[in-house]
Amino acid sequence: MKYHIVVAIPCQKHHREYLEQTGKEKCRFVFYPELSDNWPDIEAVEKKKEQIYEDIAKADIIIGEPPLALVRKMAWSGENNMVPGEIPPAGPDKEGKYLKWVQMTWAGTDIYTAPENKSEGEFPVSVRLTNMSGAFGTIISEYVMGAVLYFYRNFGAYLRHQERRLWHTAGAEETLEGKEVLILGTGDIGSQVARRMKCFDAHVVGYRRNVVDKPPYFDEICGQEDWISYLKRADVIVACLPHSAATAGLIGRNELESMKKDAVFINVGRGKLVKTEELVEVLRTGHLRGVALDVTNPEPLPADHPLWEMERVLLTPHIAGVSFGHCAKTEDKIIEICAENLKHFLNKEALRNEIR
Repeated sequence: MKYHIVVAIPCQKHHREYLEQTGKEKCRFVFYPELSDNWPDIEAVEKKKEQIYEDIAKADIIIGEPPLALVRKMAWSGENNMVPGEIPPAGPDKEGKYLKWVQMTWAGTDIYTAPENKSEGEFPVSVRLTNMSGAFGTIISEYVMGAVLYFYRNFGAYLRHQERRLWHTAGAEETLEGKEVLILGTGDIGSQVARRMKCFDAHVVGYRRNVVDKPPYFDEICGQEDWISYLKRADVIVACLPHSAATAGLIGRNELESMKKDAVFINVGRGKLVKTEELVEVLRTGHLRGVALDVTNPEPLPADHPLWEMERVLLTPHIAGVSFGHCAKTEDKIIEICAENLKHFLNKEALRNEIR
C-alpha cells in the first residue's frame, strides 16, 4: 500500500525532493502550494479544482492546515470506537481512503483545538495531529531581542529624529544586564528567548501552569499561585503562551498596572491573551516603557485603532515566526521536522509533537 500525501505548503524544489526521497517506494506525493492560502475556498484555484478534489479525497496524510470541517469529513466514520493514535482500517479501494494524519506547519493548533473554532465539532480521534513546535524558536526569539533593544536603545525615537534630520540625543537608555525577564511560557519559543536573554546577563524567570522542573536557561520558575509577584518586579515581560480558555484575557488592566512603570511588554503568543482596550487605557496613563505586539485582538488590527498612533507601541503583522517566502532557515526546519515525522509514521514509531 502506498500512502497518498497532499502537501499544501509552498515548498522549494529541494524541499520537495527531500520529502519524496524520505517517502520513496511507500508514498505518493502531490504538491499544491496554492492551498496554503485557499483551503476554505478551493473554488479560487479554478484551473486545478477537479484534480485537487480528487487528490484530497484519496489523501492519507496532509501536510498543511486543512479546515476542521474537511478533516472531519475525511475521517473514518467508525472513529468513536477508536483510541487516540490508533490507525483506522484501510479505506475502500475505489472510493478513496481515510485521512490518518495531519502534519501542521504552524506551532499553534488553535484552528483545531480552540473552543471558539469547534463549531464543526471536535478534531477526529481517528486522525493524528502534529504541530511544528521546534521550528520557530530561533526566529521568534530574535524578534523578541530586537523588540527589547528597540525600546531600550530608543531606536523608535531615533527613527523619528532621522525623518526630521535631527542630530539629537533621545534621552536615557537601558541595558539588559542585570534586568529581570519574565517569560510566560517555557516551551520551545520561551526557552529560546530565555537562552538569548542569558547571553545578555539577564535574570530569567519562566511561567508555566505546572511547576514540575526548571528547564535549561531559566533561573527560576513560577506558577499560577505566585506569578503576579514576579510580574510586579519584572523589567521585561515576554508572552509566548498559546491560546486556550485558560490564557484568554490573562493580561488585563490589573496585570498591566502591576507591571513596573518602565517595563517592556512583548506578545509573540496569541492576541487574545491581552485585553486590548484595557491595554490602550493603561498606555494612555503613561504606564510602561514600551509594548511590542506581533499579535493582536482583533487581528488584523483595524486601521482606525488607537494602537497605531501610540509612540511607545511597536506593531508587526504576525511576522515574528516568518517562514515560507521569508526565512529560508525556518523553511528548512519545517521540512526537516515533516520528513523526520514521516519516517516515524512509516516505521510505526511515536510522532514528534503529537497533540493527540
